[in-house]
Amino acid sequence: DFECERCKRRTPEGRQAVLERGGALEVRFFPLVKQHDWAFAASECGAALAGAGLPLYARFEEAVFARQEGMSAAAARELAADIADAAGARAAFDAEIASGRARERVLKDIDLALRIGAHGTPIFVLDGRLVPGPRGFLENALFLSHGKPGPPPPTVRPGTGRP
Repeated sequence: DFECERCKRRTPEGRQAVLERGGALEVRFFPLVKQHDWAFAASECGAALAGAGLPLYARFEEAVFARQEGMSAAAARELAADIADAAGARAAFDAEIASGRARERVLKDIDLALRIGAHGTPIFVLDGRLVPGPRGFLENALFLSHGKPGPPPPTVRPGTGRP
């Protein structure tokens, strides 16, 4: 939720904690539309930029969180368009918005969040478990479940039970 003050702090902290342990963070959009006026519009723009190219999304996330206090739905849309323009990806961004793919991604993410029992932001999911957003919970869960980075476990071939 781009309008969530806790998300502004915890998103980069969570990303760093995961990366330090050799993992990857998958961003999902969960705008709390009953509480936040412009969060859905920002999420839709973020999804459109992600569809146009992941580095574009990262720039948008950083910029929106940095300007959170003065943001609005219109300002989020303008910021996203400016980022797409600067990267030469305006046509791809516009296509994601016009096709409804960006909106559909946000709606699917909201549906997923509600189905798994997420009721607030930020929230993390680690190995299928909900992990509360406050500082320390994700970091401790990562340490307990993964410890230090190591080689990935072998992949089991379907039907054999063996790597």
